[in-house]
Amino acid sequence: VSRQECLQLVDGCARLRWYDESLLHGIASWLCEGRRHAELTPGEVACFLEAFCILGYAQPLLRVSLEHALLRVAPTMDPMHWTRALRGALEVGMCVRSAAMRALVQRCTSGLAFVPPEDRDAFNVVSASILQASEREILSTFSVHKSS
Repeated sequence: VSRQECLQLVDGCARLRWYDESLLHGIASWLCEGRRHAELTPGEVACFLEAFCILGYAQPLLRVSLEHALLRVAPTMDPMHWTRALRGALEVGMCVRSAAMRALVQRCTSGLAFVPPEDRDAFNVVSASILQASEREILSTFSVHKSS
């Protein structure tokens, strides 16, 4: 199975909203094997993140692999992929204070004017979600330290 075939398969499942646990587990296993996740392009990372988000599929190894891939491609990701990547990263369980999320948020904030007009409303919603998630993470960290 090639990277392109895997991408088409998971994208097709997402477009059809067809959730098949064994199929998604197989795709995730294939993606996490070796350095396959490290070979993804920025658009492919965004596509995988969005597809797994739409399907509601997440697992720790998949999250870590996609987080590594996102960290690698975030500085070069095109504005047309930002919204999909941010939303997907949140949904697969990436911590908003992780290096990958911070790299992508930094990329986005350095080029806000380049967010495509058709993505602006969705981008604003994702931005608000990131702000809320970061506040929750900070408050939970503070409450853990306070109770210790």
